[in-house]
Amino acid sequence: MNQSYLLVPVAGLSAMLVILVYAARRRARAAREVRDPLTGLLAGDAFRTQLGHALDRSRRKATPLAVLFADIDRLAAINGFYGNESGDSVLRHFGGQLRKLSGDGTMAARLGEDQFALLLPGTDHAAARGIAQRLAASVRGAPCPLQPDAISYTVSVGAAVVQPGDDAEALLRRADVALKTAKLAGRDSVAASKSIEGAPAWVTLRRRPHVISATVSH
Repeated sequence: MNQSYLLVPVAGLSAMLVILVYAARRRARAAREVRDPLTGLLAGDAFRTQLGHALDRSRRKATPLAVLFADIDRLAAINGFYGNESGDSVLRHFGGQLRKLSGDGTMAARLGEDQFALLLPGTDHAAARGIAQRLAASVRGAPCPLQPDAISYTVSVGAAVVQPGDDAEALLRRADVALKTAKLAGRDSVAASKSIEGAPAWVTLRRRPHVISATVSH
């Protein structure tokens, strides 16, 4: 048999395989840019894109918009005591808790190692506070189910509601300040920056669920 007849189809098949592999890698890379591979939540850049769209809609329709920042308390200690794989399980578990709050425009994202965000269109100061408190309580009451022992952990949550003139970075900065306030309050806490309605900032502690503080500003 003349082997030259086999060269063209074999070469064509090889080229097609190269193209398919390249396309698959591009799709995988694009997926990683949109979704965090560990938790399946939105990645940071994708979250900021969605936040920009949400801000545009909020301005156009004159509706409220809130952002929650959440941080897993003492994740480094969890990694050190239980191991990094168990720490990853905690991250995935918390991602699942956030996904329960997603829907109707609400979007959850992982922004960094232990920092997460929740985008809440149509959510005012009071509603943001309630969601933040429910999130902290749901984590507190549902340890990460691992063998032989489940891992109990807590989160700190900071909330910010869009104010006139806010751009995305201003809103995120105030959510970050609120998160740091919650951490300084002793962790397992919830805090918020000043609301669009001019209500005072607040800090909610686990052991004092009705304590209000006006110490956080934008």
